[in-house]
Amino acid sequence: MLKHFSKTVAITLGRLGNLNPEEAAYCLPKVIKPWCIALRYINVSDEKIQAFKGLCCMIPYNPIGIGESFPYFCEALIEFRDPPQELENVF
Repeated sequence: MLKHFSKTVAITLGRLGNLNPEEAAYCLPKVIKPWCIALRYINVSDEKIQAFKGLCCMIPYNPIGIGESFPYFCEALIEFRDPPQELENVF
């Protein structure tokens, strides 16, 4: 149940990041680590792609916010096998 909840929250945060990355970026220091851990376990889908896009849209507005959790961000990227071209350009 907790794993499913974590995935749902990760997808929702990504959607918020896509809609308004500047406003959503303030929460990065608090959510980036669990978000990246959850993203590692989501199967490739449009939801996962949107979650990653939202995350990547937020980072320029608060790059320091991922500092301590940067290794988790890198692990999430590495675990994403064969990202679509649109997302590969963002990475």
